[in-house]
Amino acid sequence: MALRRRPDPITPALLTLTLLLLAPPAAAETPRIAAIDFEGLSSTDLDVVERELLLHEGDALQEDALQESIQRLKNLRIFSAVTERVEPLDDGRVRLVITVAEKWTLLPIARGGGGGGSTFFILGAYDINTAGRYLEVGGQYQNLNGSHSGVLWFRDPRFLNERLLLSTDVWSLAQIRRLYTPEGQLEGAWTLDRLKVNLGLQSELHRLLRVGVGAE
Repeated sequence: MALRRRPDPITPALLTLTLLLLAPPAAAETPRIAAIDFEGLSSTDLDVVERELLLHEGDALQEDALQESIQRLKNLRIFSAVTERVEPLDDGRVRLVITVAEKWTLLPIARGGGGGGSTFFILGAYDINTAGRYLEVGGQYQNLNGSHSGVLWFRDPRFLNERLLLSTDVWSLAQIRRLYTPEGQLEGAWTLDRLKVNLGLQSELHRLLRVGVGAE
């Protein structure tokens, strides 16, 4: 009669080794940010760029949050280039360096034209990064057939340091109204002077979607 050999017992050490071999490799821990530094800022205030970031010192370095932060900086339209680099540190953390190239933001307005017995010209200027604070301030003068009009405007795209756009326009309008006879002959003219103020507030739900209210 053949004797059957009993299987060797599984020792705790052998069981532990087997589980370690079968277990998937542990994912590398996401490094944390020790410091965030900006290079290339000369006229723009530091807090203007810091408030656009979704990452802060002490946070884990998440690639999607980093790329969204870089896109937000580009969308300000006050930089011609925005790049980032990550520098590993000896303690396992990283240093995030964001380099920007500021561009000229004070822009002139000049145009004119005419036709059909009417002529006009417009002169003005505006700056979307006034005093380095990411505030838009502008003014424009318009001459239409000798009548004078103008507008001053102000925009704060980060009102209360939130993604809120506060806007206001103050218009001084002068429009010439002509009077004609039933036969179509010019009989006279008069000027309509108006002062108009527009106020608006918009909330950014997404970088491509805004909702808001306005009043005139």
